[in-house]
Amino acid sequence: MAGSTGLVGQLLSEKLAGLHIYDQVLKLVRRPSAAARDEVVVNYDLLTLKAEPGADYFCCLGSTIKKAGSQHAFRLVDEKYVIRFAEEAKKCDARCFVVISAVGADLNSSVFYNRVKGSMEDGVRRVGLRSVYIIRPSLLLGERKEKRFGERVAVAMAPLISALTAGPLRKYRPIQASRVAEIAIQCAAQAEGGFHILEGFE
Repeated sequence: MAGSTGLVGQLLSEKLAGLHIYDQVLKLVRRPSAAARDEVVVNYDLLTLKAEPGADYFCCLGSTIKKAGSQHAFRLVDEKYVIRFAEEAKKCDARCFVVISAVGADLNSSVFYNRVKGSMEDGVRRVGLRSVYIIRPSLLLGERKEKRFGERVAVAMAPLISALTAGPLRKYRPIQASRVAEIAIQCAAQAEGGFHILEGFE
């Protein structure tokens, strides 16, 4: 798993450990934590993975331009590192590759954030893994370590947003991060061949 320290990543790693469906869940981290069990410290710029064939890979890498410090740094984390992870998964003959993207991802979008997410998805598709699931959630609901003012406002308005987003707009409804983690696990359990994009889920 890449991105286990984020909102969805933390919940996903906890759920995977609790289900006991894998012999081991290895979390790739750039800096070791206090609870370093099952962590592998890596440099994503020089990422090289060694894993048994047939493993599942979960990618929850993601940042914000403010946190990353620049558009270049944001693209590095949200696009380049994700594709690099996918390439290494391909070399290790991954059974399934699951990525958390974002609603609105579009390679040709005029919005920088959406364009980066779309470019990431296109890059992962080009790697040629046998089973890929792209999950596109809208606003993520859940307790974050860092406080984001814009997200606090959006969360407060979540009930109104949900009420106004029906039909084609359903994909823009806020969703609990824990639900996204559950969907990621369901995708890996199915592991159907091909490239799948999921959005507008409950």
